[in-house]
Amino acid sequence: MTARSVLGAAIPQLYVADIDRACRWYAEALGFAEVFRQGDPACYAQVARDAARLNLRRVEAPLVAPARVAAEEYLAATILLDDIARFYAGCRATRVTLHRALTGQAWGALDFVVRDADGNLLLFTGPG
Repeated sequence: MTARSVLGAAIPQLYVADIDRACRWYAEALGFAEVFRQGDPACYAQVARDAARLNLRRVEAPLVAPARVAAEEYLAATILLDDIARFYAGCRATRVTLHRALTGQAWGALDFVVRDADGNLLLFTGPG
């Protein structure tokens, strides 16, 4: 019998118009810290908070029309939380743009969706 490989954390790649602005937004709005930045001018970066990491890649224009992202709720990343109520309260206090407010799901989770400065949608979820 073949042993199974163990998968590590996934690190989604988000597309942004400006690396400096995106890194600043993730730091100020959600408490992430910059891990690295590549290029001059910057074309790629990574931000992290605890075990969550996001790669940021500069693009000239959105890959999907912003109205469609919002209407279809195209999620760029899902981030798991141990205390969703506290994190949600922090997002409300910093006036993060909510795409969807804190919602209880049929499967027992609580979640909400945040829209970043480039229109990327991030789902935050945790036990209800």
